[in-house]
Amino acid sequence: MTDARVAQMAEVIIRYSLNIQPGDKLAIRGNSLAEPLIKEAYRAAVRAGAHVVTQITLPGLQKISLDESNDKQLAWVNPFSQIITEEFDALLAIQSEFNTREATGFDSEKLSKLSETNQPLQTRFFERAGAGELKWCATLFPTTAHAQDADMAVEDYEDFVFSACLPDRENPIGFWQKMEDRQNRLIEFLDSINEIRLVAPDTDLTVNVEGRKWINCAGHENFPDGEVFTGPVENKTNGHVRF
Repeated sequence: MTDARVAQMAEVIIRYSLNIQPGDKLAIRGNSLAEPLIKEAYRAAVRAGAHVVTQITLPGLQKISLDESNDKQLAWVNPFSQIITEEFDALLAIQSEFNTREATGFDSEKLSKLSETNQPLQTRFFERAGAGELKWCATLFPTTAHAQDADMAVEDYEDFVFSACLPDRENPIGFWQKMEDRQNRLIEFLDSINEIRLVAPDTDLTVNVEGRKWINCAGHENFPDGEVFTGPVENKTNGHVRF
């Protein structure tokens, strides 16, 4: 039986984070460990009227690909990924690791070649996303590996993740909508100032933010989320900071 929190999380992602509309073409990416969330996101998206496809992989396939592929194979561009990047309206990417240290054994030279192959797709992805043509959301489905990294029992880690995604079980979408509104008001204030000073033990830092754009991260592109950010004027940061 699926944890009710998984269905709620999927509903928030589809209806709020991605704001799926009837007729939207949605791709869901993830591996088999995220099966419960993939199914519930698929269900919620179909109910919302979307056309949904999945790209589901198995743990360990990437290592096999890197170990066994030659240069010609590493230079091959996946046509399905190309279609999604060029033609789809939305993408949901679900992280669910079975071994968070797996990449330490990857061939770095082959990994670099694969990254070079996929770079044009990545560039095009962010072009369409920046133009508002492609909605995307990245999220996490809790696994044993994630719990081990956090030094937590699996059940405790699941509670931690779901409580971050669903702080208000009675009205989870309303919670995120209120956060977005609250952070928009904060941005209105930040837009009115040119300089920020940060004072703490061994820290006294002044940064200039005049003319900078503040970004509201309220659970759309990354779920969960909850921050506003910008970049300071590069040559107008003064003081000292201790890390």
